[in-house]
Amino acid sequence: MKIKNIIMIIIFLLLLYGFTPSTFAKFHASKEIDGSIIVPENNYCLNNGFETLSDCMLVMENYSDSVNNAKMYINSKGSPDFSKTAPIVKYKELIKENVTDIITLDTSYKFGTYYNFNVDTGNYTINNVKSWVSGDNHFGNFTCLSDKTTCSTIYRVIEEDEVSLLKYNIHTYDVWKTFESDYGLYAMDDDLGKSYYYRGNVKNNLVLFNDMYWKIIRQNGDGSVRLIYYGKEGSLGVDPITSSFNESAWNPTYVGYMINESVSDVPNTSQEAIFSGIDKDAEYCFSKGSLGFSFATGEFDLNHQCLLANWERDHEKLLNDGYSYTLFSTDINAKSRVAMNLEAYESPTSAKVTYQTMHPKSYDEIVANTSNSTIKSSIDLWYQNNILGKNDESGNLIENYLADNIFCNDRSLQTGNGYSLENTIYKSFNRLSFLNQPTLTCSNLSDKFSVSDTIGNSKLTYAIGTITADEVLLSGGLSNNVNPLYYLNYNNDSSFVTMTASYFHPSDITARVWSVLGSGAIDSTTGVSKNYGVRPVVNIKKSVKILSGDGTIDNPFTLGL
Repeated sequence: MKIKNIIMIIIFLLLLYGFTPSTFAKFHASKEIDGSIIVPENNYCLNNGFETLSDCMLVMENYSDSVNNAKMYINSKGSPDFSKTAPIVKYKELIKENVTDIITLDTSYKFGTYYNFNVDTGNYTINNVKSWVSGDNHFGNFTCLSDKTTCSTIYRVIEEDEVSLLKYNIHTYDVWKTFESDYGLYAMDDDLGKSYYYRGNVKNNLVLFNDMYWKIIRQNGDGSVRLIYYGKEGSLGVDPITSSFNESAWNPTYVGYMINESVSDVPNTSQEAIFSGIDKDAEYCFSKGSLGFSFATGEFDLNHQCLLANWERDHEKLLNDGYSYTLFSTDINAKSRVAMNLEAYESPTSAKVTYQTMHPKSYDEIVANTSNSTIKSSIDLWYQNNILGKNDESGNLIENYLADNIFCNDRSLQTGNGYSLENTIYKSFNRLSFLNQPTLTCSNLSDKFSVSDTIGNSKLTYAIGTITADEVLLSGGLSNNVNPLYYLNYNNDSSFVTMTASYFHPSDITARVWSVLGSGAIDSTTGVSKNYGVRPVVNIKKSVKILSGDGTIDNPFTLGL
């Protein structure tokens, strides 16, 4: 038989049994786990001609024979149901009894006499709520150990003293059932084109780069690949930075990745609120008549006047005699960007006050990005210590791997003016709390942080930032829903901050951003002055090659130029 005829017979048999070149590669390059999650064998991409990380992450979704076919398949999956976590999880209660590690209490903590547990969200809600009062009997009460009434872990009081819990039961959650939904890659437009993002409990998006482990978040619209820090050998899941978003919280500017602390010549004294941070045993300085103010620093002082007094004991004298100005400090030389004018007595630990502060004159001034936020300074310092001037094993600068891309600090307004002490709600709050409609586009140029001015605002010194709350929701998280199983929640004890603005509340003059709790829930209430974990995010150039690996924990992708 002629060689040509033999070849034709072989091709006919392959076609008869469905072995196209694509399915032949798939058959030899993958295996099924639990009947659903497909994990590739080592070097599938390299063996089939896909050399870059950008291409490899796409074709592995269904072991396509081309990047275009992979994109067609991913786009055909449509949009996930963002009103549910990925995976979908049902929960049961988990109770640890008679714990004796002492917990110090705070007057802002709420207690309830009974609770409800939600098997769909993994959250407890305490009911018949009141604030903790030192000396009261709270035996049998439940608390989130915060001012919240809904949380994923509550504490039942067994024994207490005037300032602490001495013995208590811990009520938390355990996974009851899991439904593997919305797994793998999905598509959504971003500012630079079509983005392909990971969702759910994916197992093959791990990269070993610069002696650090990173998780792939998505392929960006320009083909670069976005990575979030995962840890180092021996410390996986440990956030490398702990930082506040900003040290101050008294003005809407502090939701900014960059801020503007300049002040106008018009004080804002229109916001009445209840200040509840008073130590009932302390003596504070109170001033009569007026306050000092420095335009150079934007700070108030007491004009070196100080009547030392205790709020519970002396409130009638203070209010009647006009000693109404205070910073609630025991230091006569204290300075603050926020002062308080006392209006009325509420309790030994709280007062009705009018806040007084200075602020920029307009929203445009607020988003002028004139100086670094605390978190940006922390991330830039980490970059200097871990990336700047570093080389790979071949002598290539690590910076040559990195692409400039947009990091969106979304400060677009839903309600409020975004610069004074009135209530301001940012669009993300409605978008992520109620509509469950995440986006990868950034509305305002001032919020598009980049190194160059060709794609963004050119305010970044280095090509690094952190994750957005929208990206977290895309990955499988959900507002106020526990989820220990999606790929971003790799350390259940770690809470980390995003760069997405949430709201500014005048009742406590606190700017707030979105964060991710240790339970995996996305939280809109994080005050910017609170310390949280920070996970650096970088973008890898479209041209960066894979040297080995399949993206799994035992065999992560390694990279080269």
